[in-house]
Amino acid sequence: MARKGVTVEREARKIFIESIHITGYNEAENKFVMEVVCSKGTYIRSLCEDMGKLLGCGACMGELTRTRSGHFSLESAITLSALKQAAGEDRLGEFLIPAEKALPFPKAEIKEAFINRAVNGNPMAYEHLLSMDTGAVGEKFWLCCNGELIGLYQREREVFKPRVMMR
Repeated sequence: MARKGVTVEREARKIFIESIHITGYNEAENKFVMEVVCSKGTYIRSLCEDMGKLLGCGACMGELTRTRSGHFSLESAITLSALKQAAGEDRLGEFLIPAEKALPFPKAEIKEAFINRAVNGNPMAYEHLLSMDTGAVGEKFWLCCNGELIGLYQREREVFKPRVMMR
């Protein structure tokens, strides 16, 4: 939309900027290269505009490369051509990430007596669990039995409700 000159009203939100580093400067083009470590929801284009206003010279973003999102990084990414090649060689499994690594939530072990209830997607209660640091209301966790993932559950007061079932 910005490329078409359309102004989009954005609601103000709290963000966190951990660091901003100038990593390069092209004097001929008067362009800076910077690296920003920030919270989700940060609009880098708006950050550039705000910096330009504060400096009194104006600024805009010319290019953006996301090098990390959560615990995923550009270094661990694969190219589309490598993925296509692996698909053609029936090797896609090499690139699959286990759910608990892709979504690193805490784990809770369920008592074996309640495994059928859990597998059928029923809500669980504290007394159904062997161990867990349940955290706050709304927090998600992996429900396991003997180390095997059953599903992703979420705490809602004193009850844990299924969000995604794995079995």
